[in-house]
Amino acid sequence: MKKAKIKSVGAPKEYVNDKGTFYYFQIEMDNGDKGSIGSKDSSPSFLSVGAELSYEFTETDKGNKIKRVNENPFKGGGKFDSTGQMVGACQKMAVDMYIHGKFEDIKRVESTAKWLCEMSIRLKAEFEGK
Repeated sequence: MKKAKIKSVGAPKEYVNDKGTFYYFQIEMDNGDKGSIGSKDSSPSFLSVGAELSYEFTETDKGNKIKRVNENPFKGGGKFDSTGQMVGACQKMAVDMYIHGKFEDIKRVESTAKWLCEMSIRLKAEFEGK
């Protein structure tokens, strides 16, 4: 993955297929990379001169391709967060236990979620032989 600032953006070229309308822009980065980048938007906000862009750069026989990489894991493109998924699942289980009357004090939801997470971590370590 590369990261650079956009130096110039050419006028869009429209391309229509069965998946919709796409717009391709010739852009130049401040590190010298030049290539084509596509968008479903005819005027995407991420393609402004001076904006920093994280991207993958590919040279092809049809020209250089630039593909934007989203570094924010909460908007896609990020790495899978198994710990976050486990914590969310434990919180959901604790809330479900409260809703179904397994305990009456809502203040126990957090401590129950922590206990479930600790148990999950312990069981995972045992399963993996650690």
